[in-house]
Amino acid sequence: RRWNEAWAEFKRAQAESPAPDRPLQWYLRRLEPLCLQMATEPTPVAEPLVPL
Repeated sequence: RRWNEAWAEFKRAQAESPAPDRPLQWYLRRLEPLCLQMATEPTPVAEPLVPL
């Protein structure tokens, strides 16, 4: 629910400003490949800090 509220607020703020947000667009371009990589790779197994 909080994600939906945050997304709605983001879209509302974006609609108020028709000019593209260049820093945001740069950030999203950099973030997209990382998200795709994380979605396709298996989750790494956590190693214990001390031997058991």
